[in-house]
Amino acid sequence: MRVLFKISTALLWALCLLGSSQAQLTFSGYSEHEVDQLKTSASFYSGYNKFRLDMEQHPDDRVGIYATLEAKRYFGKTQWLLSEFLPVSPPFDTTFVMEDSLTAEYLYTVLEYDRFMVTVGKQPLSIGTGYIWNPTDIFNRKDMLDPTYELSGVSALRIQYSGRGGDLDFIAQPFRDGRSVTAYLSGTTQLQHFELTGLIARRTFQTSGAVEAFDGYGGSAVGELFGLGVWAEFLSNRTGNSGAFKSEWTVGLDYTFESSFYWMIERYHNDRGGLYSSAAGYSPVGVFDYLGGFNRALAGDYQFVLLRYPLGDLHSLSLWGIQNLTDDSFVVAPQLSLSLFEDVDADISLYLFEGRDNSEFGTQQFGGRIRLRLYY
Repeated sequence: MRVLFKISTALLWALCLLGSSQAQLTFSGYSEHEVDQLKTSASFYSGYNKFRLDMEQHPDDRVGIYATLEAKRYFGKTQWLLSEFLPVSPPFDTTFVMEDSLTAEYLYTVLEYDRFMVTVGKQPLSIGTGYIWNPTDIFNRKDMLDPTYELSGVSALRIQYSGRGGDLDFIAQPFRDGRSVTAYLSGTTQLQHFELTGLIARRTFQTSGAVEAFDGYGGSAVGELFGLGVWAEFLSNRTGNSGAFKSEWTVGLDYTFESSFYWMIERYHNDRGGLYSSAAGYSPVGVFDYLGGFNRALAGDYQFVLLRYPLGDLHSLSLWGIQNLTDDSFVVAPQLSLSLFEDVDADISLYLFEGRDNSEFGTQQFGGRIRLRLYY
């Protein structure tokens, strides 16, 4: 913790000095406060207080320097059993701790020249067209219950080229073994009302025994068809020299009515999803592949539905649900989004879980969340 504090403080001072000597340093950010209630075998509350500071500087019209510092302090229950969130059999149950942190969440530089843009450092990466699931994003995994929350920074080199006929995007992320990389190369073009992307990728990951990689290809499409918003993306890959390609895909539709009522549906499939039986539950291998980040979701098939209606210009009421089609469990969540004052937002959510005890959404009974965010 002391090391993180020293690093973050040094970074802040360095940027301040650079800003005072060469160009204006701009600040923005927010403070966020959240309280969660969760009912499993017993009822618990937990939460956090978070402060985020975003800094931006442009020493030149073609150069941007960006940094984000985040401080997070937890309260309430901070030690949890894995079995309180996932269907884990007793021999594999473990305890994890939600620890306070002070980190440089983003720290990157952007260089622009003619049609090229180069980004280097710990940067935000958001790839794909899906709302909850993005098979083509080999760098991140969203929280299914909170998919729009900002993603953590990824230390990478990114080179983007914008041409008249389309765009190219190359991303390389070094791996901690000092020998391997995760690499992504895509090309995007416009066809009628659709934006089409094709890609090849290599993802490096750590297993219990060694560092492995999978190679694959994929693509995505987003556009409009008969008045409906339409999107799809897929990734087919194989591990090592295996001859069998496994596929992961998502498709979605959305529509906004004249009354501003909004509707969305999304479907997700992954050939590598965990195996499930009503008697034994999920295999330990499937659970560990999910926890280790190898799989984007625990099971192989899901569907998502969202309904949203605005309450005036500043507030909205939503109802969404996710069904695990593999184990037939689901979660339903009504959510109220409020703009209390200028630059002050609040979200109030209730989560209702249903399923067998050994299913993904049957482990918990119900939960609630209140999140307050104040921008500056």
